[in-house]
Amino acid sequence: ITQRKQIELALLESERQLSSLIENLPGFVYRCRYDENWTILYLSSQCKTITGYDPDDFILNHSLTFNDIIVKEFQPEVFKKWETAVRDKRMFEMEYPVLTAGGEKKWLWERGTGVYNDAGELLFLEGYIEDVTEKVKAEAELRESEEKYRHITENISDVIWTADLNFKTTYVTPSIEKLIGERFGGKDPNIVKNALVAFHAGYAYDVGNLLETFRFAESPARGGHQVVMNGNEALGYGFIAAGVRFGAGYPITPW
Repeated sequence: ITQRKQIELALLESERQLSSLIENLPGFVYRCRYDENWTILYLSSQCKTITGYDPDDFILNHSLTFNDIIVKEFQPEVFKKWETAVRDKRMFEMEYPVLTAGGEKKWLWERGTGVYNDAGELLFLEGYIEDVTEKVKAEAELRESEEKYRHITENISDVIWTADLNFKTTYVTPSIEKLIGERFGGKDPNIVKNALVAFHAGYAYDVGNLLETFRFAESPARGGHQVVMNGNEALGYGFIAAGVRFGAGYPITPW
C-alpha cells in the first residue's frame, strides 16, 4: 500500500469516526453563514428529530431559513447576542424557543463560535443545538411552586424560618416582624430589631451547642436535622450566645 493510499484510508476512518460521534449526539451540529437568515451550510440528521424538518430544507435556505422557525420576538435577541460574540470573538450561548414543523413550541440551547481565517476574517459560524424543552418546563414549574410557597408563607400569621446546614438562618417569614411589631409597636424600633437578632442567634446557638443537653422536638417534614423551639427558648439561648448571665422580663419581650 502506497503512502498516499494509507493517508486516504486514515482520512476516511477519521471521517467515519467523526460522523459516528455526530450522529450519536442528542442534538445537532451546524455550520452557517453569519447573515440575517443564518444560511445553513451543514446540519446533522438530529435536526429532523428535534425540529421536524429535514436538514435539506434549511441547506442554502432551500425551503425555509433557520431564522424562520425561531419565535419572532426572540429573533432580534439571538442576532444581537451573536453580533456581540462575533465582535468579541468569544463563544455564543443562549436558550430560545422555536416552532417545529408540527407547530409545537420547543426550547433549544445553542452554543457556537465564529471560525476565522489567518487574517482574522470571519468565515462562518459553527456550533451545537440541543432540545432543552423539558428542562425549561421543569424550571418554570419550580419557579411557580416557589412563588406559591412564598405567597403562602408571607401571608400567614405563623412564623416559619429555614436554615442552612451550618444552622444559619436563610429565610424568615415577614410575619415575625409583624408579630413583634404589633405586640411591641410602642417601643423603640432598635429594641424590636435587637429582639429579631436575639431570636436568630438563639436558634443557631441552641442547635450548635445545646443539642446534647436539652431535648427538643425534631421535625422530619423536610428531611435532615431540624429543631423546633418556641420564642422564649430562642430568646433565652440568644442571651447565652451573647454572654448575658441574667435576663428578666415578660414572655417574648424584646431586649
